[in-house]
Amino acid sequence: PIYNINITPLFYFNDRHRYYNIKIIQSDMDQDIIIKFCIVGEPAVGKTSMLCQYIHKKFDEKVRPTIGCDFSTKLKSTIDGKPVRLQLWDIAGQERFNAVSKMYLRGALGNSQINLGCVIVCSSTERSTLDETLKWKKIIEDNSDYDNDTNIPCLLVQNKCDLISSDVPEEFQKKSFLDDFAKTHGFCGFVHTSAKDNKNIE
Repeated sequence: PIYNINITPLFYFNDRHRYYNIKIIQSDMDQDIIIKFCIVGEPAVGKTSMLCQYIHKKFDEKVRPTIGCDFSTKLKSTIDGKPVRLQLWDIAGQERFNAVSKMYLRGALGNSQINLGCVIVCSSTERSTLDETLKWKKIIEDNSDYDNDTNIPCLLVQNKCDLISSDVPEEFQKKSFLDDFAKTHGFCGFVHTSAKDNKNIE
């Protein structure tokens, strides 16, 4: 596949951190099916570790926090003989980068002609990160240009399931609880994952 990539500076946070406007323009010769996923959630829930495991098949316990947005692509199997290319947008979760994160979300969600999906991640170790998934879901809905009667599919993911006690899991860690939570709040589904153990990542 052939892509033209246009990267221009938007503004400078400081001398070290710069934010860019990234436009990926598909060539007329490119017949890939594009599916775009935004991965959002609170800091330290394991979003970047999940993507690292998914793309590179490795786990790094010392992964650095995302600043603004990290962008990756992965070529999957085919649909009707056409390659499927995933665009993966890893959006920063730190509160101090909220304005930047929303800017990147608007860019990622701004084209309703592309197949879109969102993965909203929480942690099995922190109940508050589950509650905050509703904040992220609203941010996604507020920053997309989909029609009012069309919602972008949002998958609820609870990462770090390797840290759940097999003897006495807490209520918010139980599959039955999370299934009900997902249905009640309009998620398209729920899954437990472990970036460390590569569970349910693929």
